[in-house]
Amino acid sequence: DPAYLDRFALEEWIGLRTQNPHLVKALARPAKSCLYLLVEYIDGLSLATWSTRNPTPGVKEVIRFTKQIIEGVRALHRAETLHQDLKPDNIILDGNGCLRLIDYGSCRIAAVAETHAAIPREEALGTLDFSAPEYRLGLSPDTRADQFSLAVITYHLLTGGAHPFPKGWERAKTLHHFLNLTYRPASAINPHVPAWIDTTLKKALSVRPENRYDSLSEFLHDLNHPNPPFNTGAPPPP
Repeated sequence: DPAYLDRFALEEWIGLRTQNPHLVKALARPAKSCLYLLVEYIDGLSLATWSTRNPTPGVKEVIRFTKQIIEGVRALHRAETLHQDLKPDNIILDGNGCLRLIDYGSCRIAAVAETHAAIPREEALGTLDFSAPEYRLGLSPDTRADQFSLAVITYHLLTGGAHPFPKGWERAKTLHHFLNLTYRPASAINPHVPAWIDTTLKKALSVRPENRYDSLSEFLHDLNHPNPPFNTGAPPPP
């Protein structure tokens, strides 16, 4: 399977090429006698497991987690790489409270994608619950696709595993279907979530990429600071 082997090799290349405290590192190896991948060992647990054990975390703690994930994702984006499979199972929390992104098997590197166009690949590689609509709509993804996944992860953590579009998300296949989905406020599940965070998440979860934030720094800023149009006078989150 040339496409599988190609992605396997890319996973190691990305792990050696990107350096950030919030990205798992691939380790250099001696001469290859067979195809294998070696990465650093992280003594910790997945964010999915942490969420199951902590169904009602403090809002500030979740935002701190989101900030760490964003730092790792931005390092990938600076290397012209989309992760494309951001989800709690692909994020490890170590004993020091540091989050690390793992699994680069679904990553897309713009320059590599162009030069390897002859190798057929399945573009919709992410996990349904956390992937942006553009993958199912056959649109070309950019960094705003990872932003969408980040917003779903943040919502997931704030609500103990709920999805922002509980009705119809899995069945949506067309733009019309996606546009008719209704965002369920995180505050409806977790009353500690202030309205301005819900508004921030709703913007990052826009079906149309052009309606999301232009950058992850703007998204993170609005999660931490009530944007004046979003401010409803709610007290700071716990």
